[in-house]
Amino acid sequence: EPRAGPQVAVGPDGVTKCLALVCGQCKGPALRRCDDCADMYCLSCFRRLHARGRRKEHTWTAFQPGAPACVECEGQVATLSCLDCDNDLFCSACFQKLHKKGHRRDHTSEPLPSYVLNTGSGK
Repeated sequence: EPRAGPQVAVGPDGVTKCLALVCGQCKGPALRRCDDCADMYCLSCFRRLHARGRRKEHTWTAFQPGAPACVECEGQVATLSCLDCDNDLFCSACFQKLHKKGHRRDHTSEPLPSYVLNTGSGK
């Protein structure tokens, strides 16, 4: 199954900006990430696909509608804005990976508000 990335828009300056994560099934706004599948889902698709079998016990992370996506991996909710990378939004893992060497290690980041609501297992 293909994974849905974020919905994107190109601004007037020609720069692509991430808007929000989308459900990999119905393309609606994603509200959960299955930690075991590593896929994004709206609540109804998550519940439908995780209702039985081994998926029933998968762990998940719920987040607010419209949560921004990391510009690098496109599969995690962004937690940081890099002030020196045109305010690109990154998850903490991608920010650390891309900013550990060279001139980027001197870049300044700013935390974003937390979009994570809760975590759990099962549907």
